[in-house]
Amino acid sequence: VKVKKSDLINNEYNLPVQNEGSHNINVVAYDKAGNHTEGNVIFTSSPITIPIVSLSSNEITAGDMVTVLGKTDYPGKQVFVTLEQDGKEIKKYVQTISSEGTFSINTDKIKTIGTVSIWAETVFSDSIKSAPSERVYLKVNQIEAVKITLSILYPLLGIIIIIILLLIIFILLYLGWHKYFGLR
Repeated sequence: VKVKKSDLINNEYNLPVQNEGSHNINVVAYDKAGNHTEGNVIFTSSPITIPIVSLSSNEITAGDMVTVLGKTDYPGKQVFVTLEQDGKEIKKYVQTISSEGTFSINTDKIKTIGTVSIWAETVFSDSIKSAPSERVYLKVNQIEAVKITLSILYPLLGIIIIIILLLIIFILLYLGWHKYFGLR
């Protein structure tokens, strides 16, 4: 990274956010004549603060949307919000964090039924991002009309199967009866 004198604030330069851990920085300073001096420093970066996530509702009906709300310590950066069900990603949303450090994402209509887990990561670059937030869980219920239809259909299906079995038994008895008396 080339740093100009105008980039210094009180003769200091703030590095961009780094992943947690130990880092080695090599600094080379040049004067106008082309002379230079070098210095090497090892420093430790603290962990990137994990975003906090909540939902506008913890339970919806299939076909509804939900709003994912969040807060982070890094205004102006990006946040990735991931929706996952049964270990498979449903959708990933990207948004720039507001100057207050908050974000609000309205999802698309959620069509899956069951439990959806949702979490967020603050992203600085492809290789620098926070750990995932704590997961929040959304229960997606099936549409009421489908519930009513299935609650009626399942008992009827059982009755239909019993009637078909009785008809098969009756036909077999009828054919057996006529065959028996037909051979006599």
